Amino acid sequence: MQHSIRLLSACLIASLATSTLAGAPETLDDALKAAREKGAYVVAAVYGPECDDCARLEKETFADERVADWIAKRAVKVTLDRTSEHGQAVARRFGVDTVPMILFISSDGKLLGRQGKFVSGYRMVLLIDSVTNSDRVRGQKGVLDAWAGEDVVLATIDRADALVKQDKADEAFAEVVWAMDRRAAQSPSFQIGHMTKLMTTFAAVAKAHPPAMEDLKQRLAMAERKVVRSKHSEAYSMYVVREGYRALEKPVEIVRVFDEIRRFTPEGVNVAGFKQLIYAELLGAHRYEDLEPTVATAGDVDLFLEQASKTRREPSNVRFTLAARYEVLLGLGRFDDAEVVAEKLIAYADSPSTYVSLAQAAYRSGRSTYKDVERTRAVYESKAGKTADVATALAYLMASRSRTPNQAIRILEESKAGTKSKASLTKLDAALAEIKSGNIRMAAMTKREVPRSRIPERKRKY
Repeated sequence: MQHSIRLLSACLIASLATSTLAGAPETLDDALKAAREKGAYVVAAVYGPECDDCARLEKETFADERVADWIAKRAVKVTLDRTSEHGQAVARRFGVDTVPMILFISSDGKLLGRQGKFVSGYRMVLLIDSVTNSDRVRGQKGVLDAWAGEDVVLATIDRADALVKQDKADEAFAEVVWAMDRRAAQSPSFQIGHMTKLMTTFAAVAKAHPPAMEDLKQRLAMAERKVVRSKHSEAYSMYVVREGYRALEKPVEIVRVFDEIRRFTPEGVNVAGFKQLIYAELLGAHRYEDLEPTVATAGDVDLFLEQASKTRREPSNVRFTLAARYEVLLGLGRFDDAEVVAEKLIAYADSPSTYVSLAQAAYRSGRSTYKDVERTRAVYESKAGKTADVATALAYLMASRSRTPNQAIRILEESKAGTKSKASLTKLDAALAEIKSGNIRMAAMTKREVPRSRIPERKRKY
């Protein structure tokens, strides 16, 4: 057996030196040109003499029906001799120092992945799956079905979005279902990067086409059952549930599914996994007890801010993250810990936007403190704080902590008189209407936060 493989290896190299397979490209440049015309990938197999694994790859792996099917429909294969002048040039270009080496290359010449030893057809299929999750190679719908990569799926979603805007909802429905059923749409990278886009488009189609809405509801129900009942991780179904209900603007349903998971499989892996995914929904539902494990210590906050500074993280992202932690801590009644977070955030980014974020978080928590009011008032009274955002943040805080909203109304009217921006006036009018209606979240007053002047003195017994 070993002798026959060595003989096949010798024959393989000999054939490379004299000719190539009929219709197969002879050089990498030829393969790249063909790939651009086809909208495909390039698979470059770099072999050498006395290479048993090279022969086995050709005889077993590339002869595997699934691998051959993918190459025929989605790639251009070129076989190169590592000892030839062209083979050496390719080896230098892509850092090939051993054979066999299988290179997966995009049509514009970018290396997407490599395999440096013999693998079975099954293992090669797994590698192909990971490579085709790249969106660096454009493809056309119909070139491949089950093998379609993220690029093809994304193009199909774009097509569905365009069709629904043209009032062709039935055609858009067919496109979005095709995209949902592709294997690439279920990959981890797609879930993280593109599931929002897919489900948003699906929801738009569903709102315009009743059969699509029925199909979407069935898919959500199926995903729910998997997440709720399974004792194994169901990441794909979690993303479908979250993004589906977000697209339908039903955050309450997301929280309901979380409660169902805890009821049926309280010790399952999906409880913690789903909780991480729906932080925003739990925060919006004021489920602070569920979020308590996520709040950071002072040291964690320091580390987070240090990393944010090094990586030049967007200030708005930093504000959102720490303001959310501030809200949770206030909601839990951990006022001292909350104040530490607020002080560190202000030290990191001392701007009106930071104070607005903290004030909004305090209002949402229902447990704002006098420090929140005084801090926001000081910004409002400064020259930089004369904005609609600061005025509305202060007004909501003051209204939530008082039986009468007179002071809050005065601040909003004062801010209206000093602005000409249409957007600012709209925001101030909306806040005025809500505060006057009394439809606001009132703050819970605790003895810890009530000023001494408002605490009745105990009557002496003598």
